This record gives sequence, structure tokens and C-alpha cells, in this order.
Amino acid sequence: MVTEMTKFVAEKYPEAIESWNNSTMMARMGLPNELNGAVVYLMSKASSYTTGEDILVSGGMGQFC
Repeated sequence: MVTEMTKFVAEKYPEAIESWNNSTMMARMGLPNELNGAVVYLMSKASSYTTGEDILVSGGMGQFC
């Protein structure tokens, strides 16, 4: 995800961000607003029977390694 911390890392280690981008099917880092759907689901009654699950919002990172 693009955050203040990853922006700092990108400035200091641009190769780290390039490596991240090359590791996702979307070929880019995620944006914070792309978590909205998962957050809305978890905050809604639709998730009332959801327990201990991983909801991956990863852009496909690691899916094809």
C-alpha cells in the first residue's frame, strides 16, 4: 500500500518499490482507498458470521510466484 512509510522507503530505496511492483499482478502498489470495500464489509452486518478470516487486498502479490 502507498503510505507515508512506503513513500519514505521509495525515496530512499527506489529499487524496493520496483521489486514490489514486479511482485503483484496489478504491477503497482495499492492505494489506501482500495481497502474501502473490505472495511465496509467488515463493519457491516453482512460480516456478522465472519470470524478469523484473512481478507487479502493484495493486488495479487505472491499469487503467481
